[in-house]
Amino acid sequence: PPLKTDHSFLDVLPGGANAVEFPEKPLFGVFTSGTVSGKPRLVLYSRRNIEAALEAVLKLFDRTRITSVFAYPQPFHTFGLTLGYLLALKLGVPLRFHEGKYSQESHRTRASFTDAGQLTLGTPAHFFDLCALIKKGLEVTPSYSCIIGGAAVDVDLWNQVRSIAQIEAPSIGYGCTEASPAVTHLNPGTAPSRSGEIGFPLDNLHSTVVKDQGVEISGPSLCMAKIRELKSPDLLYAWRSSKVTAQVSRSSFQRNS
Repeated sequence: PPLKTDHSFLDVLPGGANAVEFPEKPLFGVFTSGTVSGKPRLVLYSRRNIEAALEAVLKLFDRTRITSVFAYPQPFHTFGLTLGYLLALKLGVPLRFHEGKYSQESHRTRASFTDAGQLTLGTPAHFFDLCALIKKGLEVTPSYSCIIGGAAVDVDLWNQVRSIAQIEAPSIGYGCTEASPAVTHLNPGTAPSRSGEIGFPLDNLHSTVVKDQGVEISGPSLCMAKIRELKSPDLLYAWRSSKVTAQVSRSSFQRNS
């Protein structure tokens, strides 16, 4: 973060004065405000973590139809970085985005691309605004699919994305920076049965209901390590095995019966 002045946490990274032996080589780190813990953390991912997450998501799509990716979220956002920017790199397709702050111009930038194989990544707010502009006259080209995530998706919004934004097979995906960028997904083209539904755990994750705690998940896409207190390198929490677990609130899981 640009305003951060205490960089002591760097000491525990490879090459630092108090370097810790990590289970794998970190590929990159993402700062989080503490969605799960309530405290700022630096979350580290390995290449294996990211590739496992992306592969699990891509299994749900016809990847041969994805010819470009348009990302509303910026790359400093875990959602935008992994399922937007890195997904485009993995597929070897063009990455498209609007330069600068999010605004109505972001939607006009997207509309300027006429690629029927475009996969659009965004939050419910992005797609709500997109549909509102289309109702006012913005012309868009029908496209293959999208991933809506980052907040609860209303059933009516999902229907508008398909009918008004003309996205053939909308999907809903959720992750958690302090666990994995991809945890659950509702398949492309499958309408949510009720608002707030987040789909099912991806097939490379194992989930177990823990009484009075929530749902415990494990698998190769979960982050390799996280620094719990950025001001204290001694409080490093690193997993040293291939099985990693994270807690997800029980109320966040909604499934079709």
